[in-house]
Amino acid sequence: MWRPPLAENQRLSLREVMYQVLAEELVERYVEKRIVTPKYEVKPSKAVTDKFSENGKIPVEFLIKSRKKYETSSFAMLPYTRRLVTRLMKLDKEGWLGYYGKIDLWFRNLIEKHPIKGKTIAIYGSRFPWYEAICLNRGAIPFTIEFERPNCEDSRIKVMTHQEVEETKMKFDFALSISSIEHAGFPFYGGPVDPNADIESMKFIRNHLKRDGKFFFSVPLGLDKVRWPNHRIYGERRFDKLIKGWKIIDSQEFDRKKHLKLDGFGFHSLLLLKKTLF
Repeated sequence: MWRPPLAENQRLSLREVMYQVLAEELVERYVEKRIVTPKYEVKPSKAVTDKFSENGKIPVEFLIKSRKKYETSSFAMLPYTRRLVTRLMKLDKEGWLGYYGKIDLWFRNLIEKHPIKGKTIAIYGSRFPWYEAICLNRGAIPFTIEFERPNCEDSRIKVMTHQEVEETKMKFDFALSISSIEHAGFPFYGGPVDPNADIESMKFIRNHLKRDGKFFFSVPLGLDKVRWPNHRIYGERRFDKLIKGWKIIDSQEFDRKKHLKLDGFGFHSLLLLKKTLF
């Protein structure tokens, strides 16, 4: 099993590395582009709440404590330059862990058992080319898939929108989504409000995998909960709906009986899924 030479709690500040690399390039045109989302309701209507909570069967927690009726979010979009990606590849080889900590270690373990060399891998919900760098180091062909096309200046990484994947009927050997699906359908990142967007996202990924395709997948697990306006936690009620049409063929730190009943902010395991018949 792959082991990092550094302490597991010594995480890499990917954002800090990104800004350092961009500063080193001394290119003024790399000005941070900030995306500001449309206004969304701090506390949605009862009709919307009922749909997300499956008519009250899933608890809803409102994360924004504000007297305002509406709020907006903003986040940065920065370019994927070749120097940035090369720097991240070097840091991966040195064993650094990124924002999600042990998930990076587990991902390295799984791709050692299930090699991705020479294979295409669709990376969903990236926003930063850390996992693309890990895949490049293993000889894979990474495709960053986003609703809005990232500014990618490194030809080693292919970039497509969801619409382009749909129009070209693209099929991948592997897919990867780390802590992304749980945000689908929530307004925090600017997407349309849709209580079933997480399930539809899983179907989209499944439809664009080859017949024997595999999917590296992580969402927060625990007692079912909606955390408006940001994400879900998946427990015994919602988890099986989410992975319908998939079979768990391998995992890292996954105990269904334990993790789907945890209280708190959600535990991230790493699962390897394979397509099954509905």
